[in-house]
Amino acid sequence: MSRWSRQRQVTITFIILIVLTVLIGAGAWYWWPVPSCTDGTKNQNEVGIDCGGVCPKICATSVVPLKVLWSRVFPARSGEWYVVAQVQNQNRNVGARQVNYELKLLDAIGGVLARRGGETFINPGETALILETNIPVSGNRVPSRALVTITPPTWEKPVKEVPIFSTNRKSFINDPAPRLVAAITNPSITDYTDIEVSIVVAGNDENVFAASRTLVDRLTRGESRDIYFTWPMPFVEAPAVVTILPRLSAYRP
Repeated sequence: MSRWSRQRQVTITFIILIVLTVLIGAGAWYWWPVPSCTDGTKNQNEVGIDCGGVCPKICATSVVPLKVLWSRVFPARSGEWYVVAQVQNQNRNVGARQVNYELKLLDAIGGVLARRGGETFINPGETALILETNIPVSGNRVPSRALVTITPPTWEKPVKEVPIFSTNRKSFINDPAPRLVAAITNPSITDYTDIEVSIVVAGNDENVFAASRTLVDRLTRGESRDIYFTWPMPFVEAPAVVTILPRLSAYRP
């Protein structure tokens, strides 16, 4: 074989190798899965699987669990009760768009009289109220306390700013049924909808003896509106400490 023939063979072989390399590389790039935050694999700069780093989901090992500060159970009407609990998120930069919980109404010896499940949200650094009403308890049994169990949520960085509303108590009547009037003001330049407003009522000893919740469907920029809270049975004492808690999710659409 001449020298020219050998050079041609080497050149052709080299070209074929280049073409094969390009084809294999293109195929691998096309069919190889692109790393994402939902692929169940730690394949980016994630701290854990699909969490931390570039992923919006926060790893559970990086946060402090939600803390139930207190819980109370109160009579609503014959055979029905309502439960209120205060939950604290100690994480200043992350929250959860959905928090699932279970409430158990217990008697004096720890027997379960009723259960109720529900869900809420929690904003970064927020202290929020869980309120479940009209929980039936059969017979003449009387709950003495409530146990709140929270399922560890999926933690996320907030997607929207949490607005600040101002509130103030205006009036209260106790007869024939308690009715408290307050005002809520939107000092911002943005209109908001579906604002959840909870109220906690305590006596001179700061012991909580009632709670309630209402929903403000719309509050325009600069608007102030009266809001009303009612209860079915008169209070045995006048409200001494009233805490009003308006909230709007940092994960709203």
